[in-house]
Amino acid sequence: MTDAALVMIVKNEERCIQRCLESARPFVGKMVVVDTGSTDATVGLCRDAGAQVHHFEWCDDFSAARNYALEMADSDWNLVLDADEWIASDCLIEQRELEAPFLGLIKILNVSEIGDQSQTTVNWMPRWLPRGVRYEGLVHEQPISDLPKKRLNLLVHHDGYSNLVSSSKNGRNKRLLLRALEATPSDPYILYQLGVDDEINRNYAGAAVLYERAHAFMKQEYSYKRALIVRWMHCLSQAKRTQEAIALIERYQFVYKDDPDFFFTAGNVFLDHAMQDPERALNMWLPLAVQSWEACLDIGEKPDLEGAVIGRGSFLAAKNLHAVYSILGDRKRADHYLSLAGRRSLV
Repeated sequence: MTDAALVMIVKNEERCIQRCLESARPFVGKMVVVDTGSTDATVGLCRDAGAQVHHFEWCDDFSAARNYALEMADSDWNLVLDADEWIASDCLIEQRELEAPFLGLIKILNVSEIGDQSQTTVNWMPRWLPRGVRYEGLVHEQPISDLPKKRLNLLVHHDGYSNLVSSSKNGRNKRLLLRALEATPSDPYILYQLGVDDEINRNYAGAAVLYERAHAFMKQEYSYKRALIVRWMHCLSQAKRTQEAIALIERYQFVYKDDPDFFFTAGNVFLDHAMQDPERALNMWLPLAVQSWEACLDIGEKPDLEGAVIGRGSFLAAKNLHAVYSILGDRKRADHYLSLAGRRSLV
């Protein structure tokens, strides 16, 4: 492998650090870990695994810590991972892919918990970086470069959004995002991430306002715009603003005509409206919900879309259709969709 290093910043990650290091070992010549104040066994575990360990005094700035780690690595290529991530065993980067500098996008499968259900979201993140690229942003930091982006055959799993793990991080990200917003109040990405934070904490009304502000400041297309629209629809509906959610569906239904996430969420919005408007539920809102989820199955899975949720183009849509037809007493269709719901899609 060309001169490549695993580059990490960590704090109190004894739960998962060895898993991450071992998964990355085949892709790099060295592993560089910057510790920001661990009080558990993290540092010792890193050294036992053969990683170089450096120390950085935490200053509420993720980019500062990431950039220090990149300086310590001093490599032609840098693979940036978090401790709660690990690379799938069947991945491969070929030497010929590294002949010219670029920002390497890797597929990350984020497992999160919503109530008692788990959900897997796909994100494509720039994590394979050439020498000289540095980060900006206090939190949700991004590498800044005009280099072209290229998707690599690296699949990374992430379990840091589980309820147990996420509870220790509550409040930290929002505090840093609010600080960043003071400096750049019209930054759509910061507003979007603040909306995500509110949505995760079930402040749907607050999230909807933040998504609307982020959307208003978008002067160009961003990779996260489709995810913002889908989240905005969901939060409007959860905040009992279903008419506004429906207006958003009508505005974007042709823009995202091949997007199962859009139509899956649209179906949920129509179902919510059916509950609020029972007189027209059977003749209007339930048929629109069914039509939306059937569109999801027609489109199928789209794992290459940024922020795609696995199953919305397959088993999750089929599960909703099974539930509706069961309530309507249509046993034949209910059984059909139950069968489809059992065929879980893998990405």
